[in-house]
Amino acid sequence: MRIFRSIGELPFRVALEPLDLGGLWFSRAPDFSRKRVGVVGSRLATEGALELAAKLAGELAHEGIDVVSGGAVGIDGAAHRGCLDAQGEGASGITWLVSPSGLGKPTPPEQKDLFLEVEREGIVVSQFEPERFPRTPNRHQLRNGVLTSLVDALVVVQAGRVSGTLNAGTQAIRRGIPCLVLAGPVNDPHYAGSRQIGAKRGALWIHSEAELWAALRLAIAGAGPEASASPALSGTARALLPWLTDEPRHVDWLAEQSSLTMAELSPVLLTLSLEDVVKEGPAGFWAIGSRTRTFT
Repeated sequence: MRIFRSIGELPFRVALEPLDLGGLWFSRAPDFSRKRVGVVGSRLATEGALELAAKLAGELAHEGIDVVSGGAVGIDGAAHRGCLDAQGEGASGITWLVSPSGLGKPTPPEQKDLFLEVEREGIVVSQFEPERFPRTPNRHQLRNGVLTSLVDALVVVQAGRVSGTLNAGTQAIRRGIPCLVLAGPVNDPHYAGSRQIGAKRGALWIHSEAELWAALRLAIAGAGPEASASPALSGTARALLPWLTDEPRHVDWLAEQSSLTMAELSPVLLTLSLEDVVKEGPAGFWAIGSRTRTFT
């Protein structure tokens, strides 16, 4: 069974994504009221990191928290497997696989069995038509945008110097989503990308499992009622909001990044400020307000 959900039926953050189809395909009906944690990392992960990803995913599932990842070889696959194993033990949390291709075109091919198992036991998500394998070089970045928008927190288990996880971590931080980065041994090249993400403002270094769970519980407890369906946002608002964070940005910078003219930007800022979605301060600088409110 494949189900399409339009922007108006998606959580608020996801509705802000540049979705060519105006929504997402799901392998079955999604329950957006559930808490979700992303678990991502390198394709060339160490055995210890793979074991940790699987363990974390299993524990999250046993806590009733859904695990979201990208279906890739390495940390992603370990996270999906850890959650699936926990489901087999009776855990209520399920795994979500955000695909860089259509539901009928598992990518990469060596993960086909995993895709099919997640389709049976969890949820596969795609922003592409079911039988489409997109040739666009940024398909993984588009996938990361959906993935990070779906979660209440993102855990970066391990990222090497050249890793798509760098993009996922950066997108989470830009969206104001808690990004928890596991600190590895100093100068270990397997964590070179992790150090790049951890150095960004908004990321949180994690040094132990106890610290990780404390941070996760805070992040999940602080997640607002964003599971509700999104408002009927204008294209202008969707272009603007991804560039707003807790840090105030000048209106000129927002115009440049969103490719909006001042004539387009000014009225949408005023409208969103009346709904407490954005706030001004100091003059000319804008930051995100309440991103979790449902509008009519």
